[in-house]
Amino acid sequence: MIRILCTGDSHTWGQGATGVWESLDPPPVAGDLRLTAFCHNGYVNILRRMIERATGSTSCEWEAKTLAEMAGAPYQPPAAALTAATPLTVPFTGALLRFEVKCDTSLTAFSWTVDGNTRQERLPAAQSDNDYRLFTHHLTEGDHTLTFTVQNGVCHLYRVESYSGMAAVINAGVGSQPTARYQETFWDSHIAAVKPTLVLAEAHTVNDWLSGVTPAQYEKQLVRLLTNYKQLDAAVALLTVCPIGGAQKRPDTADDFTAFVEASRRAAETASVPLCDAHALFTRMTAEMSADEKAAYLLDDDWHPNERGHAVYAQLAAQWIAQTFSLTIF
Repeated sequence: MIRILCTGDSHTWGQGATGVWESLDPPPVAGDLRLTAFCHNGYVNILRRMIERATGSTSCEWEAKTLAEMAGAPYQPPAAALTAATPLTVPFTGALLRFEVKCDTSLTAFSWTVDGNTRQERLPAAQSDNDYRLFTHHLTEGDHTLTFTVQNGVCHLYRVESYSGMAAVINAGVGSQPTARYQETFWDSHIAAVKPTLVLAEAHTVNDWLSGVTPAQYEKQLVRLLTNYKQLDAAVALLTVCPIGGAQKRPDTADDFTAFVEASRRAAETASVPLCDAHALFTRMTAEMSADEKAAYLLDDDWHPNERGHAVYAQLAAQWIAQTFSLTIF
């Protein structure tokens, strides 16, 4: 299986696509760790549909309400509240499985079994309301059965995903993450665990710009991240971010936003990775527009693309993937 991992911040997570924000109960917070549903038109979902059509691959998702119904367990937003009295069995097809669990207010002990192979998990008490753990499992292509059994406390199961066929497009985006913090916090759970074949790295530019680092510091951190992706034996490309609306320099930012975009381009060159230059394409597309027209055309708010913007991201990503694997996507 070709595992195409899309990394980045809230752009990758899906913010700006219609319905993403409204679909989450309770409402999202900055850096929300909940994986987003496949139905929305964020660029990762658009890209997944394109790749699946081209390769005959499939993906499947089980959201919390469905999981609660399957187990006969209560749905306690945002998760299915599994206990020892409500084990859950999920039949699925594929070669890659992901599921996400929300930490409870006290220690939780549960086991999960795939085809008779059992793993024990102990989750500590939640440190915040935004405390989720992501699990990834690789297996041979085919039909399988996933079972959850709770030994202690409540297992708040938020989501299950499976991927089958030649290719899987996997969303590892986490909002509000500058480059360095994303790597430090999510490397094991969101990146290395997937064992990616390709990494499409969205450049985190907005969050680094907002973090107060200089363009030179951002460039150095992004080079480090791209280099580490390559050390996973993955093909890597950098996706530059869309132009932003509103102020291009703030009292708490070290430089103009475009200086950070240029830093991201230099980072790709230094790390010797291809560039999917969405920023340049967005700029060309809106060259004859006023600031208000540009914002209405491609932005949902000052810092996030709308669905048209997400479609531009997906188009550039698909072109790179098609060239890398000689796929007919369009």
